[in-house]
This record gives sequence, C-alpha cells and structure tokens, in this order.
Amino acid sequence: MSDNLGARLRNAKESLSAGYDRLNAQWADAEKTLRAVNLSQAVWASFKGETQESDDGMYSHDFEHCLAFLKQDGEWRICYAVGEVSDPDSFSPRPVMDCSVEIRMMALDGLPKLLETVVEKAEVESSKIEVALGAAAESPASGRD
Repeated sequence: MSDNLGARLRNAKESLSAGYDRLNAQWADAEKTLRAVNLSQAVWASFKGETQESDDGMYSHDFEHCLAFLKQDGEWRICYAVGEVSDPDSFSPRPVMDCSVEIRMMALDGLPKLLETVVEKAEVESSKIEVALGAAAESPASGRD
C-alpha cells in the first residue's frame, strides 16, 4: 500500500469515526432532552411519505416514516418505524440508536417534527392537569368553603 493511500485510509477512518460519534451524540442528547419532559404517554410524528407501485402498475402502497417517543423495554426511547399507511399494525418501532447509520441519518429530518409534537403534547397534558387540580380544589372534599 502506498504511503499516500495509507494516509488517506487513516484520515477517512478518523473522519468516519468522528462522524459516527457526532451522530450518536445527537440522538443520545435528543433522548435525554425528551426524557426530561416527563410525558406520560407515547408521541408519534410522521416525517416522510412515499408511494411504492407494483412492477405492473396495477396497485400502489403508501408508506410513512415515523419517529416516536415511547416506552420500549421499560425505558423511554426515540424510536423509528416505517409502515403502510392503511395498515397501522405494519409499524414496528425500534430504538433509533439500534437502527443502521443510513436510517439514523435519514431520521434526523424528522427530529424537529418529533420535538414539536412532544412540546404540543406536554402543553396539552399540563393544561389537563391544571384543570383537574382546579376542579379538585373546588370540591367539597378539599375542605375549602
């Protein structure tokens, strides 16, 4: 192996390793941020749709790529799923960090949408809690007259 090729190989390895580390850190930071919100229910956000047609053009299927923040194996995780729009059971979420590099890179496009959806869900949940607490404070059982 020539010295030039060896140097290029080392540089490519270092660059690729640094890129993987940054990609993994991005997802780990996002999970940590969302866990801190302390939601009580799963949140789904669709971020990419596509249509696949049969070779003969007789039929087509619509697919959605989604990110979800949900409890997976007892832990709140950001998960990725792709499935057929007309078949909700076709979506099988798995933690983004367990997905291929290609999926982790593609799914970054959906992260802002997931974050926005989590914020909206947290705001709604917070409002519901406030209403419930207000109703409880006004009930005869609260001891206030």
